[in-house]
Amino acid sequence: AAPSTSGGSSVNENEPKRVTTYRYIEKCIPVILKKEYDRLIRFHVRVCLFLILLVSLETAAFVFAVFFVFSDVALEDLDRVTLISLFRSQATKCGHLQRSQMMAAWANDTEELDKIRNEMIEVTKVIEEENFDLYHAVQGVMREHVQSYLFEAMVPYGNRWRSVNATYFTVVQDFLRRVKSSADCPIDDLRNPNYKLGEIPYVKTEIAYVQENMFRGITTLFESLVDMYDSQLVDFISLSGWLLICVCIITAVFVALFSAYMVYGLVQHVHAVKYKLVVCNLALMTPMGTAKTLYKHFKSIEQDLKAMEDEHFEEKKLVSEVDKMVEEAT
Repeated sequence: AAPSTSGGSSVNENEPKRVTTYRYIEKCIPVILKKEYDRLIRFHVRVCLFLILLVSLETAAFVFAVFFVFSDVALEDLDRVTLISLFRSQATKCGHLQRSQMMAAWANDTEELDKIRNEMIEVTKVIEEENFDLYHAVQGVMREHVQSYLFEAMVPYGNRWRSVNATYFTVVQDFLRRVKSSADCPIDDLRNPNYKLGEIPYVKTEIAYVQENMFRGITTLFESLVDMYDSQLVDFISLSGWLLICVCIITAVFVALFSAYMVYGLVQHVHAVKYKLVVCNLALMTPMGTAKTLYKHFKSIEQDLKAMEDEHFEEKKLVSEVDKMVEEAT
């Protein structure tokens, strides 16, 4: 019973030491690897900022490409090419309507003749409205082209044709005016096959003007605009290619820098918080003041345990001597 009582008393005596040790360790936890942990947190914040910057740059490049380059330039040029191509087909349609008008006059079909006249007027109205919008919407090189560049048109003077140079808007408006004027040509003049200048009335001269300039001047005029817009589309495709190359290069550079920085962080910071390294190098990772406190604490525990062991040894030796004396007496 004595040894068990002695053992119980030793446990009770060691209990405050364990509690004190636990409290010391608990106080030391916030300062162990504090510098390394702070560096790791800063590294994590920098990585997050780097990712946000990369995503922001990619988003900005995408928004610029889609909403500015593609929407404002490419789609606008495509719409203009479509519109000018429509002008070309409508101008050609005016010439074919005049031929249909002559055929209806030869057939003496006044109902068909009126229908063709109304269609010619409607076509010219559509071209006038769309051409007016186009003329005021073009900018830059295209605006200079339609305002300054001179186009050739063949104009009847007496009994011969004369070449006249005029701007885009003047040529187109004069062509449309003459188309509308030719729509009112009398049926008798339409049935007359003579179209020699100087021998035909003014309204029939308008038909001759349209037929003379439909493919020679008007189609060439519209083709020049289409060629310019095609050139702008080619430049846009080149710009898009260079923009894509620049974005890819910038992205590759940022990803390479980000990868290098991640490797640097793994080498410099992450390995310092491994639990095995922390356990093995606890004394080295602990601040000097805390290390001294822990050393003194564990030193006092070691001394107390050694004293308790010596006391227990002396007690055991005394009990052994008493038992020996009792045996000798008996």
